[in-house]
Amino acid sequence: MKILMKTIVAVTIIGLFNIQSIQAQTGSSEMRTSYQAWISTYETSRPIAGVLYEIEDSSVTLSNRNFSRNGSSGKVDMTKLDVRSIDVMKLRKNGNTGRGILYGAISGLVVGGVLGILYASTVEKHEEGANNFEKSLNSTASTMQIVGSSILIGIGCIGTGIGVGAIIGSAKIAIPINGSQAQFTQNKSMLKDYSVKSVMGLEAKSFSILRGTLIDIDGNAYPMVALGAQVWMAEDLKVIRYRDGSEISDLTKETGGNGRQYNWSAINDSRKICPVGWHVPSNSEWNSLFNSLGGENGAAQKLGSGFSDKGEVCQWWSSTEQGPNQAYSLYLNNATAAVMVTGIAKNSDLSVRCVRDY
Repeated sequence: MKILMKTIVAVTIIGLFNIQSIQAQTGSSEMRTSYQAWISTYETSRPIAGVLYEIEDSSVTLSNRNFSRNGSSGKVDMTKLDVRSIDVMKLRKNGNTGRGILYGAISGLVVGGVLGILYASTVEKHEEGANNFEKSLNSTASTMQIVGSSILIGIGCIGTGIGVGAIIGSAKIAIPINGSQAQFTQNKSMLKDYSVKSVMGLEAKSFSILRGTLIDIDGNAYPMVALGAQVWMAEDLKVIRYRDGSEISDLTKETGGNGRQYNWSAINDSRKICPVGWHVPSNSEWNSLFNSLGGENGAAQKLGSGFSDKGEVCQWWSSTEQGPNQAYSLYLNNATAAVMVTGIAKNSDLSVRCVRDY
């Protein structure tokens, strides 16, 4: 009996330790400040769901992805809703239901352990009046009964805890807007507390235009811009020769004075197409640039300042291969604020934008 009680106590202590450990891990999670949103509008029959990304003066933006502290989240789709179309906003912290279930299960384990100890103590006290022969005769059956009953008590408590935790964790904060700008403005400061950009500090940065110019092997000059730890050419590459002075074959003509276009063989050539100290950016380097500007969808319009012309449609090579016949490219349409990472045949002709070596 004492062994059983010690076991229950040990399980209870482990449960208490685990809940503290899990809380610490959850508190340090990079995703902890993302809020799931369900927005009912007058234009759709079902709520529009996503992560609450940004609160602006007269609109709300939802994302289909969660965001880490540095803004990295992979490919992102954004949905912007005008305040006049919003009826009710419901919010819940990302992963709250799972946490509620987990905490409920651990709480049920703890309560079940305590009740099991009380039950075992009650039965043991009841048996103290029996003689030694009766105690010996009923010892095995009594122990099995106590163990079985304690397990059932524990299971019942855990199940109840899970149910209660799921209900509490799935609860949403309801914020009525009723299509009213005044009501939205009244709740705006509170809503910012739940948005990714405000809470996690993912506000987009802007380019810094560097002094001086970069000169390639042919004498072409390029302005340079910096963003975070990266330094980029502010114009497309124009060279007709590799670093070693050998000519690049199969060149297209200049595209409107904004640079030349090259196929993959030129991009991947060991003689290097970018000036010394520079290289063709990889997918991860392109993504780092986009994330510094607020994500792929938010980056497109901001790239127009110092990087590409407004309204311009551009497509640049990435140094990352997609397969034997394709490589990745970055497609930008400033007019529609769209940036897309897409595969393209290696014999295609695309522009090149170089980034400085680290």
